[in-house]
Amino acid sequence: MERRAGKWSKKGPLLMLLVLIFALSLLVVSRTSYFMIGEIIIQGNRYVSDEEIRDRAGIQPGENIFTVRPGEIKNQLETHPLIAEAEVNRKLPGVITITVKERGLVGYTPFIGSYLLLDDECKVISATTSMPVNGLPVFYGIEVGDFELNKILAVENQELFDRIKYISKYAVVYLSDYSPVEVDVSDLEDIKILLDERFQVKIGNINSIEYKLRFADTILEKLYLQDVGGEVDVSSGEKAFFRPW
Repeated sequence: MERRAGKWSKKGPLLMLLVLIFALSLLVVSRTSYFMIGEIIIQGNRYVSDEEIRDRAGIQPGENIFTVRPGEIKNQLETHPLIAEAEVNRKLPGVITITVKERGLVGYTPFIGSYLLLDDECKVISATTSMPVNGLPVFYGIEVGDFELNKILAVENQELFDRIKYISKYAVVYLSDYSPVEVDVSDLEDIKILLDERFQVKIGNINSIEYKLRFADTILEKLYLQDVGGEVDVSSGEKAFFRPW
């Protein structure tokens, strides 16, 4: 018993010294400007702005990098309705990297004075009186009975929704610069797309939809520079016709 006490009496001061050194090291690290955040890199986002992600993360330049808790920030970011996954990393001495994976968004459909935002699983992400996500199409012709947020929207025609996903994929690529983009899918053999209430693109059926929209884009690039409006007909898939209003 005395021998053990003697050993502790010899080790005690050393352990206290190590604890003191560790505490002083933490104090120095927390106070030095060397570990202040100088850059916040945000990547993977298309629909959620850098500013919105930064605000939700609660990180500010000049903050000490060791005060950042990546796990807590990840959880906070994933509460955003448009963010499916988030990853937060520290890169010493002063860089924070935030990588997000957004939900696969398809577009909006009107419902009793509001717009329902749908993802690629046909879940209702939000219901608003405006369309806050720029570049996404609005689909007319979907029959909606009722809905719940974060639940799959009950649609009578699942094939219709599958085609809407397909149309949205290419409409976002080729037509988002001409927003708002409104797509009438009430007749899948005569699909029409209204752009900024200035042009209507006549698509016809969904066959060769990527080619048709890419073709329409090359025509619209020239027409938008002119003081004109009308119908761009690419329904044949081989030729295009422009009919002024």
